[in-house]
Formats: sequence, structure tokens, C-alpha cells
Amino acid sequence: MTFPSQVPLTKLNQRHPHYARFSTAWEQIRLLYEGGTVLKEAVTNGQFLIRAPKELPEVYTVRQNRFSYSNLLSNVIGWYDSALYKQAPEVLKRVQSKAAKKAKPPKPAAPGQPPPSSAPSPVFDIPQDAQDFCAVFEKDCDKGKTSFNQFFKSVTETALLYRRAYILIDLPQPGDDEPPPASLGQQRAAGALNPYLVLYRPANVINWETDQYGNLEWAEIYIQVQEQEFLEEPKTTDYWYYFDRTQVALYRHDIIKGKSTTAGEEVADLEQGYPRPHAMTDQGRVPIQRIELPDGLWLANRILLLLVNHLNQDNAFDFSLFQSNIPQLVIENGANGDYKEPEQPTISAVGYHSLPNGGKMFYLEPAGNAYKATEDRLASLEERIYKACYLMAQARNNKSTPTAQSGVSKQMDQAPGRDALSGIGDVIRPAQQDVYRDVLRIAGYEDIEPDVQGYDFSDRATTEDMALLEQSSIIQVQSTTFERELQKKNVTLTFPDMNPETRDTIYAEIDAAPTPSEEAAQQAEEQKALMMSGFQKSLKSTVAPSEL
Repeated sequence: MTFPSQVPLTKLNQRHPHYARFSTAWEQIRLLYEGGTVLKEAVTNGQFLIRAPKELPEVYTVRQNRFSYSNLLSNVIGWYDSALYKQAPEVLKRVQSKAAKKAKPPKPAAPGQPPPSSAPSPVFDIPQDAQDFCAVFEKDCDKGKTSFNQFFKSVTETALLYRRAYILIDLPQPGDDEPPPASLGQQRAAGALNPYLVLYRPANVINWETDQYGNLEWAEIYIQVQEQEFLEEPKTTDYWYYFDRTQVALYRHDIIKGKSTTAGEEVADLEQGYPRPHAMTDQGRVPIQRIELPDGLWLANRILLLLVNHLNQDNAFDFSLFQSNIPQLVIENGANGDYKEPEQPTISAVGYHSLPNGGKMFYLEPAGNAYKATEDRLASLEERIYKACYLMAQARNNKSTPTAQSGVSKQMDQAPGRDALSGIGDVIRPAQQDVYRDVLRIAGYEDIEPDVQGYDFSDRATTEDMALLEQSSIIQVQSTTFERELQKKNVTLTFPDMNPETRDTIYAEIDAAPTPSEEAAQQAEEQKALMMSGFQKSLKSTVAPSEL
């Protein structure tokens, strides 16, 4: 592809239809998640806080200034992020030869026959230089002292908020005055083959295209950077990165204050040194990993409308209480009409009021009969928000019945959240493994295969499960298929967080090896053959030579 030296901003800023559809929701979710002064500023600018019909501007301004917010979204995302990484996932590395990759699992052995030779097994003792590389990368994967697991914790947070998260795998660029490395060893010694990761939100990836299988053909990333030197005015610069399967291009546009030009006349310049190959040019792939949760696990979108409703109900209730605490005094004239001089009412915080004959004085305040309904409505909204995120335990209030507070009930409340955690883990685990594999390929360690274990929150094996396995092994069932499936069930209960690839390898080994009954039958046959051989030898030794 040929890249012009200048491109109009209108072309660079073209948005993908998916981006145009969800960009407003992403911005609302970002503000509701950050909360604090960021959300207060948005409310001051007329967002979120709904203005009542014919509400006086002064009253609406007071409500904006008194704005408050209970950040339920942060509670939900924080719970899931903490639970997912309470026990950090482990990344195992193994050296897998080409023969092991191409070898097929052996067929099961026939009854009474020795098991076939197994395929070459992977070796977990990786070379020392690869161990050193992996140790450094897992401690600092983004050139910002962020560990690999901590980085993916941010990835998970981004996916829960915006459904998608994008990870760019990049390589450090050598300086213009540095000579090119002459060998692979020099590249590794200089750190030129040490990839690092960059996390982008969907709001940064503004345009893209995929093939028929959903793989990225190209993607465009937009970022805005503010730079400042000491004693100088800050400078704002827009950058557009274009990645395809073979190259990357970078366009830059400096925002100049007071520049009186129309948007159609503004252009961005192609940066020097671009286009150039990127980290995955040799593999013919776009160096961006897209992680996407299913609709049911896009938690922020599930509760977005409920959060906005709760925000408005809460602030309306708060303002109503504020009016009740500072009521407005009303004096109703009596039958004699208005005040006469010098009987004008005195406005004061203390003192007394002299009323005309038949006059009345009372406070103008909202009726209190609606407060209970509003309070119940807020509690109902909060409960629905937590239930929509599968957090049944958090949805319960302190007025639960003794039955709802029982141990069995609490265990049942945890089940939906645990299932949601497992579903999220099923998306994050392979993504983390794929990213690590790409990093190893870029660094030149093609024979090392990463194996991520963790992110499994399904029910662990109970006492009943273990008793059932023990009974099943004692009761003889004349079926080799039953014995193999029983062994597989034992593996699943013992290692519920096992990587699917490792699990499939164990299953293949179980199918290839003889079952306990087959092995016992084989041993009995061998012992019988051994006894017959000994018996024949003893017979030969008792026969006299003359009788032969």
C-alpha cells in the first residue's frame, strides 16, 4: 500500500459503523466508572441529571451543584477484577519439538497387548536464556514496570466495561544513529527482540477491517498526547497509527491554538521512518490482539440504563430531603388583608412574627408520604443492578429472612457469580496464552509453548464426588470405556483449572494406555506364561537321560 505524505483529517477520522454505534455508550460508561469530579463536570455540562419539565433554571443549577453519586459500577467491576486475580494465574512453559507437534495421539491398545509407544512428550526444562527472557517479560511487560498478570487485570477491567480490549504487541525502535544488528545474538543483546504490550480501549481503535473468519486485516488507532517542556506551553498532538499484516504507518497533526482553518483544510503528515515493518511482519499478521466478551458478560452495558435511573432517583431524593431540612416560610394574611404600617413582617432567623387578625404561618415543604416509596425504589434499583451482574449476595439487604441467611442460601447466591467468573476466565485465559505465544515467537523462541492455568471458578470436588469416584472404582463394571471415562472424570475434578490443551493431552494418554482391568489381565497372562515355562523346565529336569 502506498501512503501519501499528507492526508486530510476527515479521511483519517472515518469511524467504523460499530464504533459510531457504541461510542456514546462507551463515554457514558467511562464517566460512570470514574465518577468523582469527572462525572460532576459532565453533570454541570448538562449530562445524566435530567431536568424536570418547566423546572426553573436556578433550581436546576442548585441540583447540579449538589450532585452526588454512588459508584455501583465501580463496586461491580472491582469485585470481578479482584475475584479473578485473587489467585494469580500461572504460566507454564514447555519446549515442544517439531516431532511432538506433528505426532498424533496413539490408538488404544488391544486387550492383552502392550501399549503402543507414546508420542514425543514436551519438555518443561526450557533453555536458560529463554527463562531469563520470560522472567523479565513477566515482571515488566509494557516497559512501565507492570507485571504480565497485572497487565491482564487491566485488560479484564477494560473488557468488562467496554466489552472489547485491544492489545498491541510492539518492538522498541533503534535510534537513527545506531547501526543495524549483524546477527540474532546482537539483536537479543541489544533488546531489539524484547516485545512489549500496549493496552487500548475500544474508543482508541476507530476503524478496522476483518476477513471472513473475523481476523483483523488492518486497524487504525487514534491517540491524543499532550507534551510539555519546562517553562514552555503544553503542546497537543494527534496521532493515527495504521497497522496491517506487513507494515505500520504513523500520521501526526499538531494542534495549534488560535489557528483559523476549517476542518477540511487540516491535514496530518506522515512521520519520518514510516511506513516500516512491525513486530509480526514475518508472521503476516496484524500485531493487535482483540479480546471480546459475549453480550451476557458485558456487565457495564447490562446495567447502564439502571445506573442512570438510579443516579437521577438518588439525586432527586437527596434534593427533596434538602428542601425539607430548609423549608420556606409562608405567612397567610387574615381577613383584614395586607399588613399595615408599621406591621410589616420581619425576615430573621430569630425573633417573632406579628400576624394580622386571622392570619396563618406555616412552612412550605414536600409531603413526606412519598419518601418511603422513593427509598424503596432506590433499594429496588440497587438490587436489580447487582442481580443483573450475577451478584446475588450483594443484592440482598439487611432485612433478609433467616431462611435467606442460611448457609445453603448463601452458597446458592455465590453460584451465579462463580459461573460468570468462569465464563470470563474462558475468554481471558486463551487470550493471555495467545499473547504470550506471540511474544515468544517474536523473541525467537518458537519451540516454547506457554500454558496458562487458572481462571476457573467452577464448583470444586465435594466429599460426595470423591465418595462416588471411590465407589465406582470398587464396583466392577465390565467396560473399558467406563474405566477410561472414570479416569477422565477424576482428572477433571482434581485439576478444574487445567488448560484445555493439557487436558486433551492427558485424555489422549488415558485412551492410549491400558485400563486397570486390561493391565491386570495382562499381568495375569504374563504370570501364567511364566509359571508354565517354569513347570516345563521342572519336567525336563526329572526325566532320566536313558529314558530320552
